[in-house]
Amino acid sequence: MSVFPLSPLYNKTPLVYKIWAGPVFFGSKLKIKENVCGSAHTKTIKIKSESKIKSPFKVRVKLGENGRTIEFQDKKKDIDIPEGCFHIYISAKSYGTGQILRCEIY
Repeated sequence: MSVFPLSPLYNKTPLVYKIWAGPVFFGSKLKIKENVCGSAHTKTIKIKSESKIKSPFKVRVKLGENGRTIEFQDKKKDIDIPEGCFHIYISAKSYGTGQILRCEIY
């Protein structure tokens, strides 16, 4: 009997990133995924502040260098990933003081 590692399709462990949400302006773009290739699918992104002083924030997800941009203020967002090969970038801004955000991608 052979034992194989779990396929990413069944692996529910999120990719976790810390991103800086600068005050008023979007922080640096963070490349969150090396070259996504394949058929269309959906990714869930969960965001929460890890700072002691919390304030509202906005998150920007960019699919590819010149691709579609998605902005949201929710703490959870389902994003439709189109078919093709590209990188995924994420950045954030805070409406108050800057803060550190925990980003989980499923």
